[in-house]
Amino acid sequence: MRNYALSPNLKHYSCMVDLLGRSGNLHEAEDLVLSMPIAPDGGIWGSLLSACKIHNNAEFGIRVAKHAIEADPENEGYYVMIADLYLSLGRWEEAENVRAKMKEMGVRTRAGWSTV
Repeated sequence: MRNYALSPNLKHYSCMVDLLGRSGNLHEAEDLVLSMPIAPDGGIWGSLLSACKIHNNAEFGIRVAKHAIEADPENEGYYVMIADLYLSLGRWEEAENVRAKMKEMGVRTRAGWSTV
C-alpha cells in the first residue's frame, strides 16, 4: 500500500487481524494490534477475541477480552465471551464476577429473536 502512497486505516488493520487470527496466528495478530499507529477500537479486539474462541485459547482470550472491554465497555458481547472463557477453564467464581460487573455497570444482554 505504501508503494502507492496509501496509508492503512482501521478497517485494513481489522481485516489483517481477522485473517491472522482465523489462521491461528494469534500472537502475530496481537503484535500487529499493539504496533498499529492508530488506536485499536473494540472491533479489532473483538476480531482477535473471536479467533481465540475459534482456536480454544482461553487464557489468551481472557487477556484480549480485557482490552476489548476497555475499548468498548458498553458491548455486552465481550463480557459474555470473557465469562464463557472463564467457564471453559472451570473458573466459576471469575465468570460470576464478570456477570456481576455487567449488572453493576448496567450492561444488559439483548434478547435474541428470529424471523422463522
